[in-house]
Amino acid sequence: CDLVAAVLADALGLKRWDLIAERLRSPDVSDGEELKEQLYAHGALHWQYWICAFCINQHASICGNSMGVLDTVTQKVLPSCDCATPKYLNDQPIRCEMNKF
Repeated sequence: CDLVAAVLADALGLKRWDLIAERLRSPDVSDGEELKEQLYAHGALHWQYWICAFCINQHASICGNSMGVLDTVTQKVLPSCDCATPKYLNDQPIRCEMNKF
């Protein structure tokens, strides 16, 4: 329910998904219809999302270097994360999470 709520919140341009999750859990069927109407009004009813079912902790891999990738809107280099999580790439194949696909 939370994943669907997060997707719906994104489609509606909301910063929080918790209220959407509450509405999805509601036994009141009209909540679902209202969400559908809101998606339509926002122009997002037929948007498609790709959801990766394999979770990768990006803080244990790529968050420390944006590799020069540009934000598609601002055209500025994406910021890098300054977290202290140890990074494990393909040079440490057992600990690396990205080489398991």
